[in-house]
Amino acid sequence: MGLSFASGWHANDFVLKPHNYRDRRKLMVEVRHEQATYSLLEGAPLEIAHHGDPAELSPKKPVIRSIPSPPARERPRQPPGREPARRQAS
Repeated sequence: MGLSFASGWHANDFVLKPHNYRDRRKLMVEVRHEQATYSLLEGAPLEIAHHGDPAELSPKKPVIRSIPSPPARERPRQPPGREPARRQAS
């Protein structure tokens, strides 16, 4: 099964082939700086992965997961002579 996201869809978008959307689920994902909230608004239970950890979603039972800090990485290096110019203090 695939998962796709679309912003700003309208109910009339599915008028031409409604049979293609019969078994769809409505999922709301709210992402904040420190956490993500997954809410299955309609449809059969759904299993998702949040940063590799499985989560089972059921209708009207929001699941809240923390968002891990990004891993520490080495600062990117530019090729010789291509370093960005530093801003001058005004």
